[in-house]
Amino acid sequence: MKPSRAFLGNRGLVFLCLTTAICMMGNGIATPLLPLFAQTFDITVAQIGSIISAFAFARILINVPAGYFSERFGRRLLLVGGPLIMGIASLLTGVAGDIGQLVGYRFMTGIGSAMFTTGAMAYLADISLPENRGQIIGYYQISFLVGVSFGPMVGGLVADRWNYPTAFFLVGFLSLVSAIWAFFRIPETRGPGVTVSSGEVPHQTLEGGQTWQGVVLLLGNPNFLLISFLTIGYFFTRTGSQHGLVPLLGHNRLGLTPGQLGAIFTASAITNLAGLLVSNAITDRIGRKRVIIPSTLICIIGLVLYVFSGSWWVFLVATLVSDLGSGLSGPAPAAYVTDLTPRGLYGVSMGIYRTFGDLGFVLGPVLLGWIADLTGSLETAILANAFLLTSVIAIFAFMSKERPRLPSPEAEVSLP
Repeated sequence: MKPSRAFLGNRGLVFLCLTTAICMMGNGIATPLLPLFAQTFDITVAQIGSIISAFAFARILINVPAGYFSERFGRRLLLVGGPLIMGIASLLTGVAGDIGQLVGYRFMTGIGSAMFTTGAMAYLADISLPENRGQIIGYYQISFLVGVSFGPMVGGLVADRWNYPTAFFLVGFLSLVSAIWAFFRIPETRGPGVTVSSGEVPHQTLEGGQTWQGVVLLLGNPNFLLISFLTIGYFFTRTGSQHGLVPLLGHNRLGLTPGQLGAIFTASAITNLAGLLVSNAITDRIGRKRVIIPSTLICIIGLVLYVFSGSWWVFLVATLVSDLGSGLSGPAPAAYVTDLTPRGLYGVSMGIYRTFGDLGFVLGPVLLGWIADLTGSLETAILANAFLLTSVIAIFAFMSKERPRLPSPEAEVSLP
């Protein structure tokens, strides 16, 4: 199966990727600026972490219900409604007057993010098979990173030229644009009135009781739990260190401006994209586990390098190495989960999987912020993060199993 055929031959995938790129450019703008914007309210590092965690706490509450509703009413409910809510919340973030409002608006942003991400992952499961799943998810993640790659640089320039609120107004505008695009362009793959084409594998229809039986089976599967706990570590690292402590380290210790940080994060996102392109090419070929383990170790090396970042170029190298490891993991974890999930449970399965990750999203900023406040050292908190991720990947490496690829007469799934 040629990659161009897998991508361009499926218009639903193309439209989803375009929606994702637009929406994630907004997220890329917000990511490095949020800790700096929050710092203007004269609060502690732990309080800044609580603002970041509010976003993830909302996702924890919404992920599974969103997955369930996507099975009942279709994916478009989430793919349109999610960016719409994110756009409104981002506009409100720009006019926040105190930390309480900032926490509330970030919570609202998290609701929209949970809807969109859960819907997108279920959509990808709908249109993929074990033979091409890593590649299909990889295309989505590439579009994700394309948006994220340009976001920090654009956001940094806007913040330098105008101010932080203006940057969040831009985030809101981009999210609303992605909602409009999704409404007019993305076809439905699940829900009332949807029929499958000759090339698509039909869904298994599950009643409510069967759905929860399937959930119990998933939660009783050791491999599902192992990859989910590893994903906690990934999100813990992404939000606690990469999105929370690292911008503060560059700004407070090295004196980097928002524009300079934006340029560095854009360069690192491009490195992440390069790693993802490699992962996209090999995940289906060599197996999920053989991609997950080495990529995580590379990410850990990047975290350790931050401890020695006494100059901007060491900081840059640490950021590039860390994001290279994140990129190399690519679609492998999500593909690993989808391989374990029966059709008819994709939405709920992705909701549960994302909820595990969002536990790390909540815990990372708060715990690492608390460690940084307690020790007076951002580097100590980042080193604690590296130790945690090392422990989790070691457990996964020794206890998880690579799921055998299932034979199928079809190599592609197309939408009507």
